[in-house]
Amino acid sequence: MKKCLIIFLVLIVLPACTPPTETLATQTTEMWTPTPELTETLELTATIKPSPTPVWVTLGSPFAADCGDGIPRIWSNDSYNGLIPSDYDSKMDEHHGHVDIMIPDGCSGSTQGLVIAPVSGELIKYGNTYHLYVEPKTYLQGIEEAFDFIGISKITLSNIHEIYLNLAHFDNFIEGNVYKGQPIGTLVKEHGHWKISYQVAVVYESNIYIFSPSIFSQDTQMICYPNSPYDCEPEPNDYAPQDIKYEVKKISSY
Repeated sequence: MKKCLIIFLVLIVLPACTPPTETLATQTTEMWTPTPELTETLELTATIKPSPTPVWVTLGSPFAADCGDGIPRIWSNDSYNGLIPSDYDSKMDEHHGHVDIMIPDGCSGSTQGLVIAPVSGELIKYGNTYHLYVEPKTYLQGIEEAFDFIGISKITLSNIHEIYLNLAHFDNFIEGNVYKGQPIGTLVKEHGHWKISYQVAVVYESNIYIFSPSIFSQDTQMICYPNSPYDCEPEPNDYAPQDIKYEVKKISSY
């Protein structure tokens, strides 16, 4: 007979260890003390606004782009291309003192008599003529070359006080601020022709100079009207008669 060995396992449960109980009186509480912040002293300084950046623009056509072939024709190119004399009209004759630009070839219908602003600015009527004042700090491409053309080299752009287009032979239907390419009026037929009177005036160092627009850069280059009895190419200081010295017209204020 086999003997069975019975082993009794005795589980002894030991009590868990607990730390000594601390009383509230012996606990230490840390108080947070804010650190003083450094106060930065700001100095007020004047704000200097930069001067407007000069803008350069080319002259657009005074006629609609879809007017015929879109190319303006030079009928007469006889601007003084120099100082405006004080007695402007008395120094003008058939071949001096004015510029007329014909409408493009093949122009008809609704665009035939339409006048378009060649540049953005302010349009103001003076009797039968109009001045389209170019926006401040805006310069026409070719303006330095225009002064070179009349014998004044290396102009200072900041001494240009004003630029405006001198326009005539049309009736306006808008006045005030206009943008380049905007319709501004309709032509008045002159001597059987659809044409606009068109020159560029520049106030430089208190003197007024007037130029042919063909001297400046154009979006659409003008060409000569065939068989015109007038000059197609501009001439510098083109007064009549040539041997008279003219008084300079001054501007007292701006």
